[in-house]
This record gives sequence, structure tokens and C-alpha cells, in this order.
Amino acid sequence: GASSSQLGRRRGLVVLLAVSETPGRPAPGRRPGPFSFFPMRRSEGLALAFLIVFSIVSFLPPWRELEVAGMAVFGWLMAALMLVSPALMLLVFRRGGKR
Repeated sequence: GASSSQLGRRRGLVVLLAVSETPGRPAPGRRPGPFSFFPMRRSEGLALAFLIVFSIVSFLPPWRELEVAGMAVFGWLMAALMLVSPALMLLVFRRGGKR
């Protein structure tokens, strides 16, 4: 019979392995998912998901036409993204560092 890696190659599947600081065990408070490259806290994942959704919404075409205070809403959203993303991630990482 064929091994599971041979079956994966035959079907063209990509197998991703979860990697953590200690082989076989995730770091305290972190849980690697079945398809993650490194463990991530839930709060970090939620912050990342929020920033991705905010970015997608910010780049939607309707925001380019609307103006607020003489500037397109797209510009306001980009400015907010530049301020919110590092601040949010710093807060999440700082809060998550306490054990």
C-alpha cells in the first residue's frame, strides 16, 4: 500500500505541518491549528481577522467617491488603518505576554 505522503503527492495536496517552540507541544496558552505554521493566541487571531476584514472593507470602490471634510472616505479609512493596526497589535501582544 501507499503511505499517506505518497497519496498526498498523487492527489496534488499540500500538507502543512504545525510548528511550535517545542516539538510536539505548543507553548503555554497557544494552540496550533491543524494548518498553522506557528501557534497563535485566540486574541492575536481575532485581531488579525479584524484587520483583514477592515482592509477589505476599506478598499471597496464606494469609499472612493464619498467625501467627508473635503477628503475621500477611502483616505480617512487608510489613515485609520495606519493608526489602528499597529496600536491594536501592540495592545494584543502586550496583553498576551503576561502569563
